[in-house]
Amino acid sequence: MSGILLFLLFTNSSSAAVFYWMGDDMSGDGFSWADQQNWSTNLTITGPVPGSNDIVELSGDRGGTWPVIQSATTANPLGIWCGYSNSLGVPTLSINWYGILNVSIFKIGFVADGKLIVNGGEVNISSECHLGDGNEWGYGHGTINIYSGTINLSDLSFGSYASGSYDGGIGTVNIIGGTFNADSITHLDSPGSFINIETGKLVLDGDVRTQVDTWISGGYLIAYNGTGSIERTYNSSKTIITAVDNSA
Repeated sequence: MSGILLFLLFTNSSSAAVFYWMGDDMSGDGFSWADQQNWSTNLTITGPVPGSNDIVELSGDRGGTWPVIQSATTANPLGIWCGYSNSLGVPTLSINWYGILNVSIFKIGFVADGKLIVNGGEVNISSECHLGDGNEWGYGHGTINIYSGTINLSDLSFGSYASGSYDGGIGTVNIIGGTFNADSITHLDSPGSFINIETGKLVLDGDVRTQVDTWISGGYLIAYNGTGSIERTYNSSKTIITAVDNSA
């Protein structure tokens, strides 16, 4: 389903609203997600903080300072669209230690580039995560960098596009540390897309070692940016993928 259609479905709900990140940090809290002064539903009046029925838009045409889900903060938006413009920077959402993000649909790199950075804490994406979306307006590069903490998601799609009509998006995942749990991964073979694993691990549902071998041979799954090697094991209905550093 296309991002625009999903956007319309969500926002047609009587209780849903679209929240725009303003990033003024007027209270000096380090651009906290939980600060209502950093949000607006009409690009003028600030507040409140997005709720569980709301859509969040992070757009690069409104500055280069981006939201941080800080320690002891839980964010529960319905959807996040990260990357409408890169005119003033690449929209980025960061999760710090003991911060939690619960979201149904997360589009990273929607039309323009976008990033998710996990520095500890927990990210739960219950429905869909798209890395590198595209439509008639353009194509984005979506990036996830996890250094520590945990990401749990049901469906990760690379280089996704609207109804199969507009391809060109690119998705990148860098698992520097922490654990990345995914029930399914699709379109990893989209041109330019890849997963890079270093000291962290990628855990996939089921025995997908054959699929993993295909990704490795195609250059879509790499270790230490290509200087290491991938290891994969199967245990308790999960395929566990780690990396070995061969540079030493």
